[in-house]
Amino acid sequence: MFDMDRFAKVNQLSKDMKVEVDSVQECHPVVQGRSLPEVPITELSMPGGKKMRALKTMLTTACERNCHYCPFRSGRNMRRQTAKPEEMARTFIDYYEAGMVEGLFLSSGIIKGGVSTQDRLLDTADILRNKYMYRSYLHLKLMPGLDCFQCCLASAHLKTGTSSSARRALRSAVLRAFL
Repeated sequence: MFDMDRFAKVNQLSKDMKVEVDSVQECHPVVQGRSLPEVPITELSMPGGKKMRALKTMLTTACERNCHYCPFRSGRNMRRQTAKPEEMARTFIDYYEAGMVEGLFLSSGIIKGGVSTQDRLLDTADILRNKYMYRSYLHLKLMPGLDCFQCCLASAHLKTGTSSSARRALRSAVLRAFL
C-alpha cells in the first residue's frame, strides 16, 4: 500500500536535519510512479575522495533534554515529528530502490532515555539489514546513556539478525556478566 503520510513524515524529519552544514541538494522523487515532496539529500565525502548521496534524517525531532546547543532541544518551540522504525526503513528503501540515495545517516532526539531511543535506532537498522537485506552504508548515531551491548550491535550494524526480544535477553546476560 502506498502511504503518502510516511513519505511526508520522513521528508520533514530530513529537512529538519539541514541545520548542520554540509552539502545538501534537493531531490524531487518519484516512487511507484508518484511524485513526492522534495527531499534533502546530503552528499557525503567518503575515504579516497568518493562521494555518496545519503538520506540524513532522524527518527524523531522530539527530545526530552534541553541542551542549549541543540536545535532540537525540548525548550525550543518547533513542530515535532516522529517516525516508527518500520516507516523509516520502508521509506529509505523506497528512495534507495529509486536510485535517489546510496546510504542512510540516522540520528534521533532522545525520548524515554538513551537506551530506549537507541533501541529504536537499532530496530530500524535491523529492519533494513534483515527484512530488506540492505547492505550498503548505514551510519547510526550513538545516544547518550546507551548500554555496552547496544554499542556492540551498532558497531556491527546488525549484520546478524537479532529480534528485539533476543536483544533484550542478550543485553541482560551481557550486563549481568560485566556488572
